[in-house]
Parts: sequence; structure tokens; C-alpha cells
Amino acid sequence: MNLSLLSKRFLKAANSYNDNAIVQKKMADLLFDNLLKINKKEYKKILEIGCGTGFVTDKILNELKFDKLLINDIVDEYCNLHVKKSEKIEKIIGDITNIIENIEKVDLVLSNATFQWIEDKNIFFEQLAKKLTDDGILAFSTFGPENFKEIKNTFGIGLEYLTDDEYLKLLENNFEIIYHNSYIEKLNFNSFIELLKHMKLTGVNSIKHFVLNNYKISHYQQKYIENNNTNSYILTYNPIIIIGKKKK
Repeated sequence: MNLSLLSKRFLKAANSYNDNAIVQKKMADLLFDNLLKINKKEYKKILEIGCGTGFVTDKILNELKFDKLLINDIVDEYCNLHVKKSEKIEKIIGDITNIIENIEKVDLVLSNATFQWIEDKNIFFEQLAKKLTDDGILAFSTFGPENFKEIKNTFGIGLEYLTDDEYLKLLENNFEIIYHNSYIEKLNFNSFIELLKHMKLTGVNSIKHFVLNNYKISHYQQKYIENNNTNSYILTYNPIIIIGKKKK
């Protein structure tokens, strides 16, 4: 994973992300709505992984009571933006897989549209379980294998997404699943360029560096049409939402 490129792309998309991350915002809403159904709104310590522009951070501040909120992101500027919102917020900058061992125990871990970037999820979930207090809650959203399938068909690159069943299998030893859902959402665009622009404005074109001139755009547009067997410009999202309670 090219974390440097990932960080640069998300930072570059900072001003455009909120207006264009339609699916990610809906995921945050669904994640938080179902978290609130647990009927527990008070936590001593909360960790948010991949705070980004603050879809979930703002919900935590507005709807939960807590003593301390640890926010994490690989983009320093995002954390600096949110830490000003409350004296109870502390920032933890960097790749969460490298720093998780040094984080104190928390009662709730929240993450929206981030875990797809974690490479060794098996080890990571084991580490998260150790960082949660007894009956602690893990609530996250991520993406499944149908996600961006049109892009993978066109450019031949893409993340290796897990299915929701694979996520549940990884979690079963340490967590009792309270809520789980996966669904498909398709965004329609008027042109291939508009589709690419959407990806750029949300920072999700962060797997590999591409320089696309007019010739290459025309070439890949034709590949998109041929490989996806369509004359429409569609981008598929495959959100997965899971909430689990740590087993004793």
C-alpha cells in the first residue's frame, strides 16, 4: 500500500470530499444510526480510525458522551482540524497498524470507509480486540468485492476486498456480532471523464499514480465500454457495515 500517495490524494481532496462522498456519508449515517440502537450513549474513551473530514467525528461530538476521543488519520491536517473542536479530543497521526500497540484501552472503536486499506486484517482485528475493554464495541464500515468493479475491469487494478462473510469469519473469535449489513449502490455519470473526476474529488484514486492525457482517456473510455459491456458510465459501491461487542 502506497501510504504516501494515499495521504497526498486524500489531502488534495479535502475541500471537495464532503460534497462528493455521497456513498461514504450514507455509510456513516447507517453506521451511527445502528450504533445508537444499542442504547448506550456514554463511553469513557473512544477511538476513531480514519477520521477524515469528520463525518463520524461530528456525530460523536453531537450524539455521544465521553471523557476522551482519540482521533486517528494518516493526514495530519484532518486531525488538526478536528482537535480544535473539543478539549477532550487527542490526535494520533499515522498508519493505525503501526501504532495500535501503543494506544490505550478504549470502550468504543469507530471507523467509516477505512478498513479496506488495512492489509493484514486478521492481525489487525486481533490487535483491536486487545485494545477494547470488556464488552467494548467495534463499529465500522468498509467495502466488499463488488466495489469499483468497473474500474478494475478498465484499468486492471484495484484493492483486494473481502466479502462480508469473510469479515464475519475474522471477527468471530473475539466479537459477538450485533449488526451486519452489505448492499450495492450505483452512481451514474454523464461521461467517463465525470466518473474519473468523482474519484479524484473523493481521493479514492489512490492505489496507483496515473497521468491521463487525452489519448489515454479516450483509450480507457473505450476499454470501460468494452470490458463492462455498457454504454452507460456507472461506478459501483459495495458498502459493508458491521457492529460487534467484544466477547469476554
